[in-house]
Amino acid sequence: MNQTINRELLFLYWSGLATPMQQKLIVQWLEDPSHQETFYQWLIEWEELHPQALGDSEGAWASLTQQLENQIETTPTYQIYERNPRTWLGIFRWWTVAASLLLFGGLIFLLRENLFYTTYHTGNGEITSLRLPDGSQTTLNANSELRVPVLFLPYCDRIVKLAGEADFSVTHRTNEQRFVVETSSDVNVVVLGTEFVVRSRKDRFRVALHTGKIALEQNNRQGSEPVVTLQPGDVAYTAGGKDRQLRLISHQPTRQLAAWQKHLFVFDHHSLSEVLMMLNDQFGESVKLENDSLAAYQITGRFRAERAEDLLEIITELTGYRIETRNNQKYLVK
Repeated sequence: MNQTINRELLFLYWSGLATPMQQKLIVQWLEDPSHQETFYQWLIEWEELHPQALGDSEGAWASLTQQLENQIETTPTYQIYERNPRTWLGIFRWWTVAASLLLFGGLIFLLRENLFYTTYHTGNGEITSLRLPDGSQTTLNANSELRVPVLFLPYCDRIVKLAGEADFSVTHRTNEQRFVVETSSDVNVVVLGTEFVVRSRKDRFRVALHTGKIALEQNNRQGSEPVVTLQPGDVAYTAGGKDRQLRLISHQPTRQLAAWQKHLFVFDHHSLSEVLMMLNDQFGESVKLENDSLAAYQITGRFRAERAEDLLEIITELTGYRIETRNNQKYLVK
């Protein structure tokens, strides 16, 4: 029997009323990537009609998987009689149903990341602008990664995950739905509607607030008391290394910290160590100082550099130092 997958059939499945044959049809239908957008739209409609059933997109998968496990656990068993062919037929049918349920559960697990999330990557020197599903805007700096849900479900936090650096302009929701940036550091950024730039690279964290208001909370403890609340012009950061203390400074020109969007580097008495760290962050170019005494040299000014070579030329012209390569490693030499 040929049955079309429609909104009502998926609603039946999420309500636990679909037959094994209907479940198998859903599995086959989901194998076509062109059906994913329709799947999400119907999932949101069903969640809005049953807000108590699902809290977020991950909960949707968990709910589906749990339903499958429950169905497998509650499938009746049959006693085996050697000389009864009808019993063998029943056993065969039972295994067919069980195999279909396991196949569907496996498909859910394998497609979970691709179905519900989109991950954006930037390479050396690459900067890209993105529009998120809720209308928020973000610009992703070089050598960064942003993981975004394909859709933000109603009544749930809008959660994205950042490793690297990005500038955000967040759309305000009338239901006060939070926007949360989970970072690779120990701190999450929680906003309602605002503009800010956040960096989370290795053990270094920094967030600068342009407009609005944001709160910082401990990573993996969403809903906990904020560590600190920022006002426009505030910058919160950690020094890096073993120093994990969060520091706050106010009345800062925060827009300068997002100058990388125009390929600009703004230095304000930055040491050579800091400048070379920015070179590595932006272009993936590793340059070491020949000796620690060079680290004290400071650079101030605004410079444009779209390639690693451009910034290295600026550094050598300002300092009078030169670049030498030894065993495939570049060094800044006096």
